[in-house]
Amino acid sequence: RKCVAFGAEGSEEVHTADEWDRTPTEPARKLTYQDLLELKEIQRSLPRANQPCDLLSGRPSRHYLSAVPIGLLPLLP
Repeated sequence: RKCVAFGAEGSEEVHTADEWDRTPTEPARKLTYQDLLELKEIQRSLPRANQPCDLLSGRPSRHYLSAVPIGLLPLLP
C-alpha cells in the first residue's frame, strides 16, 4: 500500500496513492519528413520572447517561449 502524508504541526492526513497502469507500451514511431515539416511550422508560429544576450557569443538568444525552461531544438528543413 502506497501512501502520502501531508500535515502541519503534527497533524497528519493520509491519502492513498492512485494505481497507475504500468503495462509496457510500444516505443513511439520515428517521425517522418512530413511530421518534421509540421513541427517546424508550429515552431515558427509560436511567439518569440525577448531574451538577454548569450554571455558566450554576445548574440541575442533565440527562445520561442519564455515559460519553457529548455529552448526548442531547431529542425532541419
